[in-house]
Amino acid sequence: MSINILGSINPSRFYVVNLFIVLWFFACLFGACSAGSSKTRPLQIVAKVNGQPITSADLITELLRAGVSQLSLKTDQLKMGRAILDRLLEEKLLLQAAKQANVSIKDGEVAHALHQNTNFYPHAALRRTLHEKYLTPDNYREQLKNAMVIKKYLQQELEKSPPFEKARIKIRLEKEKAILFPKRIRARQILVQSEEEARFVISKVKEEKIAFETAAKRYSLAPEAENGGDLGWFQEKQLPKIFDYCFELKKMRVSEAVVSEYGYHIFQVIDEEVARLETPSELKTRVLENIANEHEQSGIKQINNRLRKKGRIEVDEKAFIQIMGSILKKK
Repeated sequence: MSINILGSINPSRFYVVNLFIVLWFFACLFGACSAGSSKTRPLQIVAKVNGQPITSADLITELLRAGVSQLSLKTDQLKMGRAILDRLLEEKLLLQAAKQANVSIKDGEVAHALHQNTNFYPHAALRRTLHEKYLTPDNYREQLKNAMVIKKYLQQELEKSPPFEKARIKIRLEKEKAILFPKRIRARQILVQSEEEARFVISKVKEEKIAFETAAKRYSLAPEAENGGDLGWFQEKQLPKIFDYCFELKKMRVSEAVVSEYGYHIFQVIDEEVARLETPSELKTRVLENIANEHEQSGIKQINNRLRKKGRIEVDEKAFIQIMGSILKKK
């Protein structure tokens, strides 16, 4: 089973598991537990979980990723530092429990999930992001595998708990109001490396010598090229800023080249939906998902509390304070 961050969520099970793991995974993706950023510092043991260490390298990289030093008050810095250390302790407990329960993930599953979670990044941009945020490709793969192991373990444990009461749905429906969905569009793109290539492709498409979809498959460097450049449906500000340009285009009109760090983009809007109110059916689905979310969040909290009570956690307060003082701003 892989982590599909773009897929639909089954409202009946595992809403929070998926959300929990996605957020944890992307916390790791954009700057996680890599020791590479702290090689010049002596290695310290900050804490132990059932005898397994959490090192200064683990904590420092997480502190840097979170931007703790940018907080203006020292009390806030320490509070966030404590929360980060607590998360590392929790992850260690979950991984240990998963191992004890013989939960494992096959290499093929990891490879598939890795593709799903990176195929929307041009290769160079992905490597640059990993480098800037303290991750190597190996670290990245390891964190994904850990996330998948934790997800699988939590799913197995949550299966043992009773389902939520159906009466909660009726009560919540009586209180909830329909929400307003903003305008959204469906667009295609072609991504090329140079302005010259962009002009060539635009002229071919505008002169109807080649269909946009065919041009995308033939020339585009973006991962959705194999689907004719189809980006699917999205709202304004839902994708990277460059894609908001699509909201200025008329339907079926081919754009001029738009430059970004990825290259030269050519867009075409193929469908659009105006802003609208949520339907009764959509409202019921949302309420069901929210209740499932809350129910499983409560279940995860119970699992974590149980592991903490059974586990042996030792924190070296002196080491923690030294690390916080070494990288945070003096206030």
